[in-house]
Amino acid sequence: MGTTPRTRASRRALWAFALAAFCVQLDAFALTFALPTIGRDLGAGQQSAALVVSGYLLTCGSLMIAGGRLADAYGRRPVFAAGVALFGAASLLCGLSTSLPVLLAGRVGQGVGAALLMPAGLALVSERHPAADRARATGRALGIAGLGTVLGPLVGGAVTDTAGWRWVFLGGLGVVAAALLLTAGLGDAGRPAARQRSGVRGPVLAAGAVGAVALYADRAPEWGWTAPAPVLVLACGFGLAGVFAAGERRTKRPVLDPRLWREHRYLLAVALGAVANAAAVRWLVAAPALLQHTWGLTAGTAGLALAVPVLAFAAGGPLAGRLATGRPAVPPLAVATVAGGAAALALALPLGWAPLAVVLPVGGLALGAANALALIAAQRAAPDELAGEASGIAKTAITVAGGLGA
Repeated sequence: MGTTPRTRASRRALWAFALAAFCVQLDAFALTFALPTIGRDLGAGQQSAALVVSGYLLTCGSLMIAGGRLADAYGRRPVFAAGVALFGAASLLCGLSTSLPVLLAGRVGQGVGAALLMPAGLALVSERHPAADRARATGRALGIAGLGTVLGPLVGGAVTDTAGWRWVFLGGLGVVAAALLLTAGLGDAGRPAARQRSGVRGPVLAAGAVGAVALYADRAPEWGWTAPAPVLVLACGFGLAGVFAAGERRTKRPVLDPRLWREHRYLLAVALGAVANAAAVRWLVAAPALLQHTWGLTAGTAGLALAVPVLAFAAGGPLAGRLATGRPAVPPLAVATVAGGAAALALALPLGWAPLAVVLPVGGLALGAANALALIAAQRAAPDELAGEASGIAKTAITVAGGLGA
């Protein structure tokens, strides 16, 4: 696949993934300012309404390993298309929901769809582009997805105030439909890699372990770090992880291919990506709060002030593609992670307007580039037949780390 020339199909694959990933990222952050309204409309308290966000992120993060594995075993295009279709159907359910349980069910459905389409889509873009063009193609797609990340709170707040929070979900259905149509026109690049297909036990245990640990990290600050309920959740997570690890050692068809764990470049890319995404989420949370609470700007004025940093974050994807073309991706990833992390930490300092005008766009560009470079480096270090699984593991670590940075 690495020698296939760039064609209309490769461009369709890029745009299909970019549009779908944009919706996934947008919906991850679009309800930040809508939770009080959702709670009032559905008769739920603030804590219950917050599950609308955490339920989506936890489901998505915990199932991406399984999604990547399915993409390698059954084909990137069909798994990606199934994920996009499920995400769209779940978005419609969210938009039409009249009770909190229905909305939560829809958000979990969105999380499952995202867990399928994200690793499958990354692998799809990779397999449909020649090796020399993969980094740039992935960077472009992730740059568009990055717009969804940074625009999520602003768009969600504006839509909630004007049309109502349900249109946060309904308004994106056209974009999801476009991604699905682009996918339908791709055809098949070939048969899935000849790998033994594992059963469901391993993926279920892995998802349960990741989900339990992520749930503890997400809810323990509110419940209490040593309260019985979160400690029990954490213990269950470690227990499931132990059972999973024991099963992986015995089976001839491990869920996590040993070749990935022996590849140091892959492990380093995942680790740096996790740090970068935690810093990115902290930057996304701290920047609006700083402008509104410390500087006293209105939400609209703060949004305008963040326009340049937002564009810089999105430009980080294409920049990452250029930096990684024809050269190793890990060194620029390390530099971007350090620069972006420093910018995120600097937002806790009493900065004046002049340094803030530098820190915000530089931080946005560095963190956007770091997030894209991490996925580019992870895919490059993995064998082609493991592209989906490699993306799934990387996205799981990056997503969970992002939750810790919130």
